[in-house]
Parts: sequence; structure tokens; C-alpha cells
Amino acid sequence: VTAMLLQAIANLANDFFDFKHGFDLPGRTGPLRVMQNGLVNPKSFAAVIFVFSVVAVLLGLILVWHGGWPILLTGAVSLAFAFLYSAGPWPLSCHALGEAASVFFFGLVATGGAFYLQTHSLNFTVLWLSLTPGLLIACIMMVNNYRDMEIDRQTGKKTLADFLGPRGALRLYVAAIIGAYGITVIAAVLLPSISWWALLALLSLPLGIKVIQGMYRKTGPALNQTLTQTALLTFCTSLLLSIGLML
Repeated sequence: VTAMLLQAIANLANDFFDFKHGFDLPGRTGPLRVMQNGLVNPKSFAAVIFVFSVVAVLLGLILVWHGGWPILLTGAVSLAFAFLYSAGPWPLSCHALGEAASVFFFGLVATGGAFYLQTHSLNFTVLWLSLTPGLLIACIMMVNNYRDMEIDRQTGKKTLADFLGPRGALRLYVAAIIGAYGITVIAAVLLPSISWWALLALLSLPLGIKVIQGMYRKTGPALNQTLTQTALLTFCTSLLLSIGLML
């Protein structure tokens, strides 16, 4: 629940501060934004973010009681960057660091932190395999930034897609998906603590091919479907990998 709250806070803060910074122009083709469409007044929206943050801190303190200072540090940094991604004088989302932050927080920090909380230990195998969900979650952001490339340029928002250009962004998206599968294959083949059952994650490969085709064939609002499918790919691959690790 704490992890889900941190994710919700990051999304809400992104909605709030992108609107405040003027990044959400009328021509934006992404999913519905609350602030941009005037569905909630700014004060009420900020109050929701505050309440979510307080609840996340209170629940996080229970985890700190179990995990000690490493979990305290992990939680504090995660909550801070839930805001720093889109807020402050140097938001990560405006400096082509969104995808890197996704790999770090949704891969290394989330997986490594969860493992440490339950075992009070950490090892290379855990951190290596954490890159699979980390890279796939970064792909979700890649779709979003690739779709909004033109509008982001108009507002001065510098994303990784803008830095790489359309072809470079597409190639990185494909490389990240291939890399996510490759990490699992390497673990199953080379790491003695991982069995071949981990290769169950490859069962999501048809969906992986589908989202790659969608990135190359679709533009504008049609990419919202690819965005959803990339999220589904992340969920299915992570679930299959988890099942494989349990067998």
C-alpha cells in the first residue's frame, strides 16, 4: 500500500506541477489530466496530495520499524523524488532524466527495498533482476514522451525522446524491451541461484512484439493504446518472472 501511495503521489504531483508550469497545452493528446481540464480546483488537488503523503509516511514508519534505517532512507528519498520528478527549480522530467529515474526507483529501489525489508539482506541477483521491471516501466514513460514530443518542444520541456529524436527514441524503446528479456535470460543461464523457470517471463514476448509494432505504426492519440499495452506488458512479464522465481 505504501508503494502504491508513492506511485499515486508521483502521478498526482506530475499532473499538478505540469499544469502549474504550463506544460499541458490544449493540444495535448495524452490521457485526461485533472488539472488541465479543470475537474478539481488547485487547492483541493493539493490537499489530496498532502493527505496521500501523510498516509504514506505513517504507513512507511511501520515498515521502518521492521527494516530499520535503510528503509527510512529508501522511503524518504522515494517520497522526495515523487515530487522532484516534476516540481522544484530543476524537475527531472524536464531534463531528460525521467526514464533513468524510472529504472532506478521502480527497479532497483522498489525491488531491492522490498527484498531487504523481508530478508534484511541484499545481493547482486536481486538487483540484476530488478532491472527487468525497471526497464519496462521506463518504456511506459518513453511512450508518453515520444507521443508528446512536439508539444514538449513548444513548452521548452526537454525529455529523452526530444534529446534522441524520433528514430533514437524508437530504438531506445526497442532496446529497453529486448534488454528486459535479456536480463532474465542471462540470469537463468548464468546465475546458479536462478532456475530455468525464470524463463516463464518470455511468455509475454508476443505482447512485447505487439507494443514495438505499435510504436512504429502509430502516432498521436493512437499511442495511448500502446501506452496501456506497455503497462500490461510490464505487469505480465513481472508476474511471470515472479512465478518462475517461486517454482
